[in-house]
Amino acid sequence: MMNTAAHALPSTVSDSISRIRELYMSYFDRSELSSALRDFPMENRQYQDIRHALSLSNPTVWDLPVLHRGLTALKDYIRLLRLFVLPRSNQKLGFSFLGSPGFKENNDTRIQRRLMLYALPLNLDRLAILVRELDDHLPAIPAAMPSLRTGFPVGSAVSGRA
Repeated sequence: MMNTAAHALPSTVSDSISRIRELYMSYFDRSELSSALRDFPMENRQYQDIRHALSLSNPTVWDLPVLHRGLTALKDYIRLLRLFVLPRSNQKLGFSFLGSPGFKENNDTRIQRRLMLYALPLNLDRLAILVRELDDHLPAIPAAMPSLRTGFPVGSAVSGRA
């Protein structure tokens, strides 16, 4: 029987993922923000990488490639939001003086968008801090990933594969 605890990542990694997941899912992965980012220069694959990485609850060394792809995508997401959305957030979220095509106005949607607009810089800073924390605690991908069967690096004499 394989000992998965031997390949578990530090608890700080799981804790960081959990905090990022909570913030990302409750604020950034919402239809109100997503619909305002229709022309956002990020690939669907990167969103999938983020969601896949954030879906891990007890990551092991075998999850490191997924976590590193998700971390890279999160860094790109933060950088692109700061570059393309924050400077024009009033227009992107429908608060320009000329009006905003495509948004149906009622009191609830207007209040939700306004709250999202006010909270965007703060939540983006919080996300950046959490992503840096994960980056600090996340181990590098080992040159030789452990074998799923033996726990020894693939290609080592001990694993039986040369």
